[in-house]
Amino acid sequence: MGSAPDRTERLNLSSDGVGCRLLFTTNAYPREERHDAWRFALQRFSIMLRQADDAALYGELVHSRSGQRIDFIRLTATAQKYSLDLSERPGACWLAVLLGGQATVEHGTENVALADSDMVCARSEAIAHFSFPGDHSLLLVIIPPAILDPRLKTPLPATPHRIGAESTAARVMSSMLRALSDTLIDTAADQLAPIELALPEFLLATLLDNAPTRALGGGG
Repeated sequence: MGSAPDRTERLNLSSDGVGCRLLFTTNAYPREERHDAWRFALQRFSIMLRQADDAALYGELVHSRSGQRIDFIRLTATAQKYSLDLSERPGACWLAVLLGGQATVEHGTENVALADSDMVCARSEAIAHFSFPGDHSLLLVIIPPAILDPRLKTPLPATPHRIGAESTAARVMSSMLRALSDTLIDTAADQLAPIELALPEFLLATLLDNAPTRALGGGG
């Protein structure tokens, strides 16, 4: 799943500034250290590793932050489970796009299966548990409250809501984010400006098309 960059660079996970780009890979660590290193890398982005097969563990994390402080985080990994808890960032929202593999998202007693290119989103106060039975890739987008369009605040779901790729707006947004994920590590903050402008409009249209007030498993 790719070669390992220099290990020293992989230890610098405190990238909080605008335009910061980060690449972390477990390949930079001895096998016996990979679980703890991966867990620590995920924690820096409020992702908690819950279960993984240490014998086969692989994980790669790519992070970039735009000029308006939107975080784009691409995860590529083997089978595992982790939880997303952004409750310390009230007023924000998150959107996840499944780029490859299969996934199940759980919240309370609700759960839904995600297929390739499906998306799921919620307000930052909603804690989601992701389960991946095999190799997978996921793009996580965290949008700060300062740039949320007031029109978005009403349709944003309080609990994780699946967005299928059936509607035109959803297909375009999913394709746009997939294309971004392919070049994320090489994309500078100023190059993310068009995404910053388009994302709120596409997200609003997609949520309205997909009836966001329904439960997590509601149809798209």
